[in-house]
Amino acid sequence: MQNKNGNGGTYLTGSEYGRNNPHEVDAQETRRRQGLLAKDVEPTGVKTVKADYHVEATDRVILVDATPGAVRILLPKTADVFRRTIMIKKIDSSGNAVTIEPNRNALGTELIDGASTLAISTQYAVKNLYAGEGAWWVLADR
Repeated sequence: MQNKNGNGGTYLTGSEYGRNNPHEVDAQETRRRQGLLAKDVEPTGVKTVKADYHVEATDRVILVDATPGAVRILLPKTADVFRRTIMIKKIDSSGNAVTIEPNRNALGTELIDGASTLAISTQYAVKNLYAGEGAWWVLADR
């Protein structure tokens, strides 16, 4: 609602302020673009998957729903994500396994704690993995 001030000008009150104030509109647009106003947008770095998935360098948390069938999670080269951690969690109660596989390249296969694969079969089980120099390390296993 617009009101007249004593100097002949107008000013905005109530909800009109947010819609017509360019600074407030810009701030709202920025928050919307960052996903802070949208309730259905996953935070940056969080993915929910139901099929085989190649982990991206920006991923931090992978929530796996293996209800449709077994799922393979393919890790990136440790050199591409060196010193980063990735959490992988099985969120369904099915008997379908989630298999985590390290990168395979011309130089050979990277390993996860010395193993060529890592499996998750229990609902809510979590593997926190750290990308070391040429190998993945399990930091936490719940």
